[in-house]
Amino acid sequence: MDRAYFDTLQKRAKQSRVYQKHQLTGLRIADLLGDFENKALYIRLAKKYNQEKLLSLARDIIDRKSVNNPAAYFMRMVQKSRLPELPSTSAHRLGTGRQRSILKKPKQMKIRFMSKRR
Repeated sequence: MDRAYFDTLQKRAKQSRVYQKHQLTGLRIADLLGDFENKALYIRLAKKYNQEKLLSLARDIIDRKSVNNPAAYFMRMVQKSRLPELPSTSAHRLGTGRQRSILKKPKQMKIRFMSKRR
């Protein structure tokens, strides 16, 4: 294969791809707080809680000059504020998905074949 093609693939792999709104919000929060190591955490928070409130909280924390560690302070404020969770739309949480059977599966039996030895 061509070396230029591999270089193009490596450049593309480094670029961030955002497919959902909560992903973009989580990355914005990580950028505001300067904490890219925990960007997955902020994406998860943006998916679980109101994105507008999280962004406004992050902006408020950045504006405070007395905060030494904005990321830690942000997480503490999220815990204290007790933001209401967004309703889940996934089927397994709504109970409409496929449920496991109440009956247990029968245990697999060991079968030994008797072979004639000569």
